Amino acid sequence: MYTTTTRAEGLRVAVLELVNSSLSTTPAEKLTAARNVARCQSETTLVKWYVNTLTELARREETAPPVLVSYATAAQKEQIIRLLNHPAVTRPMKTKVLLNINRLKTDGADAVIVQLQAHTEAPNSRRADVAGPLDREAVERFAPATGLT
Repeated sequence: MYTTTTRAEGLRVAVLELVNSSLSTTPAEKLTAARNVARCQSETTLVKWYVNTLTELARREETAPPVLVSYATAAQKEQIIRLLNHPAVTRPMKTKVLLNINRLKTDGADAVIVQLQAHTEAPNSRRADVAGPLDREAVERFAPATGLT
């Protein structure tokens, strides 16, 4: 069965999408708009709300201070890559960090560096498949059997 959308329903949807998609509206404003739009039956009122909301949001975005995003510096990325080359860092961890390295902000990069440093400096940071100094000494002391018996 097909349903027809009335003009008022279309206007309700337009006003709510405008309010909910804007970054400059507060959660309280979104809730108030949803309540009022749901109650409103007048198409002219909905048109006025749409125009006024559009005007107000444009004014807010015009006067809002610009948002400056500072991504991780080349030195931070280099240090992260250097730490990722440590034998204690697992392949899934390397993959996860490397896939997101270009999205990291400066403070996020600092957090990753601290996390990797803690991971590599931990006493149990040696992986089982990598030979350590004690393993190398044991290999040097090993004497194979002289004959097969």
